[in-house]
Amino acid sequence: MPTICQLSQVFSKGYRRQKKLFKPNFKYTNEIVRVLTKISASREILLNSQLIPKWEVTLRRESISRSAHSFTRIEGNLLSLTERQMQMLEFINTAGKITSGDIQKMFKISRQVAHKEIKALIELGVIKSQGVGKATYYVLD
Repeated sequence: MPTICQLSQVFSKGYRRQKKLFKPNFKYTNEIVRVLTKISASREILLNSQLIPKWEVTLRRESISRSAHSFTRIEGNLLSLTERQMQMLEFINTAGKITSGDIQKMFKISRQVAHKEIKALIELGVIKSQGVGKATYYVLD
């Protein structure tokens, strides 16, 4: 084991720990630079492009549907949402929540039918209830 004197001599001589730096094993060729430039330009175009409102609605609807399907697929359940249920999920996604009254007004249906739709979505694990009594509302789960 080295003594304190020996260690001080090593450090006084300017001993430095060698660092291993990353040394890539490739060279930038014209082809690599061209492809990287093309990727960078494409990324900028995508980041700065405007989304057409019609497409936004369609993409949002598809996103909600896919996320609902994937959640239930994980649990082993098959899922096929009705058009009404898809519109309910779209409303929740836009407004953040939905009430039984909102559903009744949207589809011009009775309170009982609205609660059946809500119950179906809760059983599928797509939405959950918040609040109590008349203040009950539903959010995505």
